[in-house]
Amino acid sequence: MGKAFRLAQDTEPFCTPEIESYQVKLSYIFNTYGVVKLQHQDNDAAKEWFQRTYQIRKQYLGELDVNTVAVRGNIMMVLMNEHRYQEIVETLLPVRDLVPSTLSHLPIRLAATIFDQLAIAFMNLGRYDEAWQHMQKFVPRKSDYFIQGNIRTGQGMLEDALRLPCISLDIRKKVLGDHIQTAASFYRIGDLMARMGKPDSAM
Repeated sequence: MGKAFRLAQDTEPFCTPEIESYQVKLSYIFNTYGVVKLQHQDNDAAKEWFQRTYQIRKQYLGELDVNTVAVRGNIMMVLMNEHRYQEIVETLLPVRDLVPSTLSHLPIRLAATIFDQLAIAFMNLGRYDEAWQHMQKFVPRKSDYFIQGNIRTGQGMLEDALRLPCISLDIRKKVLGDHIQTAASFYRIGDLMARMGKPDSAM
């Protein structure tokens, strides 16, 4: 990430502010700055760079352009880190409603991200049924079983909640091995078993 940041800094002087096409190119550099800051958990700096990127793209590409929608998703990631879930919902619901029509040109990855971010926001607001509905929109194309399990837990559907992190655990063991996310899956499964009155299995 440090190398990406330095490369972006080296490129920035070649973007002439007065030329429209260079402004758009500059937005990619600013977005890179934001991604690096986000990786380093500097939410304030990340948000500033993403907002600058968003304003450039909104002005020169339009609010419905794929690139503009993408950086809005990055801003939502910052808000997620800041636990500003209601703001995420208020921002993304109008965007979600445009996906079947005005935003039908979006790649599936970006469209799915809108629904996923809404699902996580709803989950953290305790609105589990809405979270589940949004998470299922593109579920055949992804495998975030851990979050789905958390939503099912919130809904009180413990049997299904247990099934989902077990799938997640198998994937994480194969892909990640001994990793903190693998440990998180073990903890979630043990916690669910304890809630279901199976303390011996939980241990």
